[in-house]
Amino acid sequence: MRPTAASSRARGVSWSSEMEICATDLRTIVRYLEDAAAFYRRRASIARERDRARLIMRLTRKLKRKIPAEKATLPM
Repeated sequence: MRPTAASSRARGVSWSSEMEICATDLRTIVRYLEDAAAFYRRRASIARERDRARLIMRLTRKLKRKIPAEKATLPM
């Protein structure tokens, strides 16, 4: 059962619609997206599937640019 906002406030837990995403989270997301793109590339039999892999890799490059430069360990 999901706790309600009122019971969460009583325990001191805040329910915010905003959340912070750290560099580690971005790296994890990038890794999952790269795996998805590799899957689509391996399985691509029609143009739509090849295009999906290309779009995922484009999104991956965009996310890699958002990772703070001093902590980035992923190659572009």
